Amino acid sequence: MYWFVRPPYARWVAAALLVVAGLWFELKPQPTEAHWFATVEVRAGEELTDDNATLRQVGAGVLIATEGAGIARVDIDAGTALVPALVAAGEAAVPAGWWSMSVPLPARSAAGTRVLLVLLGDDGGPSTVEGLVISGPVESDAPWGPDQSEGIVAIPPERAAGVAAARASGTLTVLTASPG
Repeated sequence: MYWFVRPPYARWVAAALLVVAGLWFELKPQPTEAHWFATVEVRAGEELTDDNATLRQVGAGVLIATEGAGIARVDIDAGTALVPALVAAGEAAVPAGWWSMSVPLPARSAAGTRVLLVLLGDDGGPSTVEGLVISGPVESDAPWGPDQSEGIVAIPPERAAGVAAARASGTLTVLTASPG
């Protein structure tokens, strides 16, 4: 007689536990981590600080972690997540189409610093070119190294030849902009 068989309580309990476990996995809070985002538009070469970047919570592992401090490699829109492709830790990126060359730099010229290159022309009058420090000066104690600290500066393409000629002739002076 089939109606005297006990109901399948074990299967009902197993099914209920399976549903509860599925709901718990689905509804549990997801792990998050703090990540840097730009709060305002940042130009290529600008330093990223607390003034123009902030920490926001995102899902863990969604974005590649990066330090908040650094130099913007490219122009960054407000609200953009700061990932390693956009932020240079110790160097700035050469703006598109510009040329870069080694020039003597003041000791505290950091990557991203704007510089004014003063060229003494053949007529005795100076001309100026704005540039961007790509990597700061590296001092060498080696006897065969340069006498001055040199760094890499990006120069607009239309003025690169003039700056190179002034560098070669020794008539190049570098002025750095004050921060801020």
